[in-house]
Amino acid sequence: MKVLTHSHNNGAEIVPNYLVEDISDSFNQINGVVSRYEISDIRAHFLDALLTKGWSDKVLLSRESNISITSKKDEVGMCMQTGNVSRMYADLMKLEALFLRGSIHAGILIVATTQCAKQYTSNAATFERLIRELEIFGQVITIPLVIIGYYF
Repeated sequence: MKVLTHSHNNGAEIVPNYLVEDISDSFNQINGVVSRYEISDIRAHFLDALLTKGWSDKVLLSRESNISITSKKDEVGMCMQTGNVSRMYADLMKLEALFLRGSIHAGILIVATTQCAKQYTSNAATFERLIRELEIFGQVITIPLVIIGYYF
C-alpha cells in the first residue's frame, strides 16, 4: 500500500517524521497480506504493525465514556477512519478536544483516497474530501494535523 500526506496548521512541522514513517512502514507491511476488499483486515493488520512500533492501543477521552481515538505515541494522537464520512468529523472533534486539553500536541488522521475507498464501500471518509473540508473549517479545527491517505 502507498500513502499520501497533507499538512494542516503546520502539522508536518510539528509531527515528528519518524511517526509518519511508522505509519507508512505499517502500511507497507500489509502488501500482499490482505485483499483490497477486506477493509477490516487492512485495519487490523495496520494496527498490529503500529503496536510493534510502540504506538498505544485505543485512548479514551474520558473515564466516563467509551469515546476514544485509535492510538497515541509521543504526544501525537491518531485516528484511522475506514467508515462512513460522518465518522470523520467525530475523529476531528476527538483530536481537537485532546489538543485543547493539552493531552496531545498534534494529530494524525488516516483515511483512504477516493479511488481506494470506492473499492470497499460507499460514502466513506476520504483523503481528498477531508482536505477540502479542513479548508472550510480551518478556524474551528485548530490542531496541527498530518492527513494520511492510503491506496493500493
